[in-house]
This record gives sequence, C-alpha cells and structure tokens, in this order.
Amino acid sequence: MTKCLDWGLFSGPQHRRIYVRSSDDSGGAWEAAEKNLKDRLAPSSLIDQVLLQLTSMRGSQFPWGHFSKLNHNSLGCDMLKFLICHIYSLTVLAGLLYMEKLSTTSTIQSFVFFGRNVSLPTIVFMARFMSTPILLTGLCASFEAMNSALAVLAHLTHPLLCRLGFPDVICEFADPVYYPPLFENVFAFNSLSEFWGKTWHQLFRRSFVVLGAFPLGGMARALGFSTQAQKMAGFVGAFMASGFMHAYPFFLMADPTTSHGNVSRLEIFCVFLCFVVQSLGALIEPILIPLIPKRLGGGRLWTISFLLLTLPLFSMATNKPARLFSIFKPLDEWSIHYLFLPAVLTPIVL
Repeated sequence: MTKCLDWGLFSGPQHRRIYVRSSDDSGGAWEAAEKNLKDRLAPSSLIDQVLLQLTSMRGSQFPWGHFSKLNHNSLGCDMLKFLICHIYSLTVLAGLLYMEKLSTTSTIQSFVFFGRNVSLPTIVFMARFMSTPILLTGLCASFEAMNSALAVLAHLTHPLLCRLGFPDVICEFADPVYYPPLFENVFAFNSLSEFWGKTWHQLFRRSFVVLGAFPLGGMARALGFSTQAQKMAGFVGAFMASGFMHAYPFFLMADPTTSHGNVSRLEIFCVFLCFVVQSLGALIEPILIPLIPKRLGGGRLWTISFLLLTLPLFSMATNKPARLFSIFKPLDEWSIHYLFLPAVLTPIVL
C-alpha cells in the first residue's frame, strides 16, 4: 500500500542509484541508474523495482535512504557477526520463553525478597519491566542475524551469478555490498532523534513518512499552520504510523485460545502510545539536553532514561504469555534446527 501511494502521489523516490566499484576494488562511487518514468514502466521493470526496494537495506540504493552506507565486510566478518548475533538472540528468546512458562505453570505463589514475601505476579511484573533492555537488544540481534545471513549468502552466490551471465538486476540483488548492518552501534547515540533516526534500523522509514508524516503535515498545511508546526505535525505523524504498525501485528500475534490471549484495547493503546511519546520526547529534548551536565552523560543519559521509562509500555504488554512470543514453540518442543536458523525465521519454517 505504501508503494502504491508513493508511486502514485509523489515524484522522486522512484529513481535508483548503483554503486560502481573502481577498477582496483579499492573503493567506488554512487551513480544514478535509469530514471523510472511513470508513463513508461514495463511490467518487468516494475518487478525489478519492487524486488530491489523491498530488499534495499536502509534504502541505500534509493534516495529515500539518506544513509549511503555499504557493506565492506569480508565473508569471514559477516559469518562471525551472524554467529554472535544468532547466539545472543537465541539466548534472549529462550530466556523470555522460560519466564513465560514460569509465570503460567509455576505453583509457587510467593518468594522471600529482602526478608519479605513477594507474590509471583509482582516478581513477573518486575522481571518484565527490567527485561526491556534485554528485549530491545535481543530484537536488534535477531534482525541483524537475519541480515548477516543474507550477506553471507550474497558473498557465496554473487561471484557465481556474475560468471554465469545472469541479468544485472539479479547480480545487483545478490551483491553483498548492498547488505550493510541494519543497526548502528546501539550505544553510540546522544539524543532520541539520533537513536530512532540513525542507530535503529530504517527499513520502514519511507513507509512511515508516506503514511504518517505526509498526511498529518498536509493537514496542518491545509489548516493554515506555520511551516514549523507543519514539520512538527509530520514528525509526530511518522511516529504514529510506527505505533500503528507495531500495535496491529501485536494484536494479530496474540493467541486467543488461551486465558492470556485476549488483548485489551488499553494494551493496544499502550503499545501505540509507546511510539507516539518518542516523538514528543524528541521534540522537547533540544531544551532539556543542554540542562544535563556532560559529566553525567548529557544527551546519552537523557536518551537512555527516556527509553527505559517509556519502552515498558511496549515490552510489558508484548512479553505476557500468548502474546508476541506465541508464534514460537515452547522450549520443550525445540529441535536441533533452532540452533541453526535465525530466530525471525523459525516461526515460519519450523
């Protein structure tokens, strides 16, 4: 739907760019590819465009991706990154599934905590709240493992496809240079804007702009608001689109056959609100960050504190039994295949 609106209502994002290596493979440069004229779009070209746009990591091959980042890693580096990310994501997934099993099957109703009896639901609530950073980094690792697996596959297939004389679009699709890391260093950020706009993955950036920023910004313009107010409305609209995209699949993933599978409207709203408040935090941070001493962390302290306080709106709702992780089999049903497949693929393949 996003691409239909994008190609039908807006101009510019359709043209493609390619990375041309130098003769000695020491570097290269971006060059404009063919212009995708809307009045002369052959079916084969449309298929090529859809294929490349859906697989262009961080939009590096199109103008909607403002990061022209490339993957210059060797096969060994990408393989090592896959192993590290896969092991970590699998460990986090197993731990969360075990916590889910404990909360639903344990017969122990209370624990002694600092000399006081604490009920099991309270312990589970605290665990879900404190596991937010682990869940966040686990999601990063699971998607990065999948991306690294694609990069490894591209390293292995690209030379063979080029030697066999496959079409350029197929060779370009399998070129490992177009599979850069999805995430930047998750500890290298100094503001919410930098975290969500650069550190976090940008796969759906254009979709959020088309479905959220353009409509809300256009509405503000039609109502006669100032240019600054239009930009602010569009900024909030992009995060609203992100909130809807996260809340709706969360509702679909829940298992209604269990006692915990009924997702209330309040919980869906909390997931949606989690992403909307990120935009509000990003709007007020230029005022707040200068007030935080740099010796205490400055913008990084602000960003980490804000994320730890707001992301539980998402993690605590999705971590409940029969919610986000209901698409995975219980731990006692795992097979040896889980050790080799990226976590994001196991619900589909196994």
